[in-house]
Amino acid sequence: MKNETRYTPGPWACHSGSVYALVETDGGPVATPIARMDREAGNGTSPTERDANAHLIAAAPCMYQLLEEVRDGAIPAGSLWVDYIDAALAKARGEEVQP
Repeated sequence: MKNETRYTPGPWACHSGSVYALVETDGGPVATPIARMDREAGNGTSPTERDANAHLIAAAPCMYQLLEEVRDGAIPAGSLWVDYIDAALAKARGEEVQP
């Protein structure tokens, strides 16, 4: 059930609350910004929480790929996990997910 992914390919890395895609160029890898946890917004999150959020975001491409691989080969048809994994993958693609 592979779908076309539209996000910036991984790997992604995290540094000081920001997430970067490591994009290969002729001159070597270049860190391209993906997300920045806004420290100035005063949104009530601590620096530790903002860094944890950035690390979770940076792990997203890897987690998505692993879920696809598990879904495509390791789960028997009819398993309850199939619905959970399909919902998680759909949510990651920005599709509406029914509760």
